[in-house]
Amino acid sequence: MLLIVGSSEDHNIARLADAAAWRKVPHRVIHTDADRPPDVTWQPGSPNITINGETFSASGTSLFIRYDVFSKHDAAQKTAFYDALRGWAEAYPAVGMLNRANENLEVSKPRALVLAKECGFDIPETFITSVFNQFAARDAYIAKPVSGGEYTRSLDDMPDTADRPWIVQEKLQYPELRLFRTGRHYFAFEISSAVLDYRTSADFTMKEVDPPKELVAAMEKLTDRLGLDYAAADLKTDPQTGMLKFLEVNTMPMFTGYDNTAKGRLSDAILLTLVKLAQPAVKTKPLPPSVS
Repeated sequence: MLLIVGSSEDHNIARLADAAAWRKVPHRVIHTDADRPPDVTWQPGSPNITINGETFSASGTSLFIRYDVFSKHDAAQKTAFYDALRGWAEAYPAVGMLNRANENLEVSKPRALVLAKECGFDIPETFITSVFNQFAARDAYIAKPVSGGEYTRSLDDMPDTADRPWIVQEKLQYPELRLFRTGRHYFAFEISSAVLDYRTSADFTMKEVDPPKELVAAMEKLTDRLGLDYAAADLKTDPQTGMLKFLEVNTMPMFTGYDNTAKGRLSDAILLTLVKLAQPAVKTKPLPPSVS
């Protein structure tokens, strides 16, 4: 059984449910932002969880859960659902779950850059700083928040100093590459755009390409070290050398836009990985007939 949990407005939830239906994988979709929120009960120490009156055992069950960033429901409510269900899955290793070895799903972007270089990626010239007037040619650099959550900016759009550290990097150019890992499957997508951060505009092109072997090798080393079996790395082109340089790794990336380009193969790989991770339910042998 596959439990797919998240917001009704999250297209990634709907896409994975479509993949499960196509594969005829038994599943339940649980919308944490439903008008009547789901009923959830589990007792620490018991491997069973009951959701909306249906009980699921840790053995033979997989969980795909995304924190609800879409609905306007109370943050405490959304966090409680996420922590309760993910906490159940983390407590019982029999549950198939992506990124189990990275329980908090947090990856420091500066640390990831250091690890990426150790694992074989090239990285851009990078500074963690709040002092921007130290750069003579600001238009040759970009700035992005250390913890994410905002679009990339050109450094010449920033003030001389800031009230918090930012990541400042040499400005790279398109094409950009997004490299997905899901279990043992790898997918790569080449993106080109006229704007600094392609996510700010619908005017971009995307195509699926063969994942470069050397980048797959580096990605496997990096994600293994971070405890991730589902992740996506972003790389961009050095204008001087034409080589791709690592920018960051995302621990629970949205995938539907890339899945459209891959004609459903990416969501299918995520589904198959989840199914494979679930430990099969133990079948008990019937008791022998009693001897009278």
